[in-house]
Amino acid sequence: MFTLKGRTMLMSGASGKYPHPVILKALECGMNVCFMSGDHRRALYGIANVPEQYKDHVIGYAQNPQYKLKLNRELAPDVYAEDSTSLDVLKWVYDRFGSIDVIVNASGSGLAGMKTADVTDKDYWHTAACCPEDMFFNTMYAMPYLEKSKCPRIINVTSDDGNRGGWFNNPASAAAKGGVISMTKELARELGPKGITVNAVLHGHIEGKDGDGMDINILEDAEREKMVAHTPIGRMCTREDIVSSVLYFASEESGFVTGQVIDVNGGLIL
Repeated sequence: MFTLKGRTMLMSGASGKYPHPVILKALECGMNVCFMSGDHRRALYGIANVPEQYKDHVIGYAQNPQYKLKLNRELAPDVYAEDSTSLDVLKWVYDRFGSIDVIVNASGSGLAGMKTADVTDKDYWHTAACCPEDMFFNTMYAMPYLEKSKCPRIINVTSDDGNRGGWFNNPASAAAKGGVISMTKELARELGPKGITVNAVLHGHIEGKDGDGMDINILEDAEREKMVAHTPIGRMCTREDIVSSVLYFASEESGFVTGQVIDVNGGLIL
């Protein structure tokens, strides 16, 4: 299908008891994968719940060890030191697999739903604004390793709030996700001379279980029916729907595609 075998993918926002389908398909295609998680607990969940035949090709770490350092140290005292940083984590991945080829920034797609201008405060706005900020620094920290890769790829995954404001009225989310699109295009232009492609996947509203099995983004029946009625494909988006788009952008075959955005929303916001 795509040339992915033997390459290493780091994916944020993908771990928990139910690993993201992108992770599972990447492993099936022969990739090495690292879960980049908010804390080591979720990384352990992710590793534990991939099929046994892929266990030698998957690892997981707290992406920023200093966040929840006490918990990370309790769970893995031989891994995390008091001064461990995100840069250390990247070195551990590189030492294990010998390359870092693909960065998939998929955290920060939350804040789904209605949050109109009249009830948006600065705390909520700043929380939303962390989405492009986190993606940017995840990418910049990995640059020394991407520059060594023969096929370096960066894929930013977020919701379609960034495209025409999305389905719900939510200016903070729209500004943040729109920033992801603009950042993707700017980095594509800036990093292209290094051979690094930068693309984005924007998904529609996903409801169901998160990585820990908790219900997320659940709509009232009437709102769900309205959304489906406005979606030409006639159903809700799922996590599985974005797999092929992400893996295409990650593949060696996509080397002349950069600065592009794929909307995976069934036509909801056409």
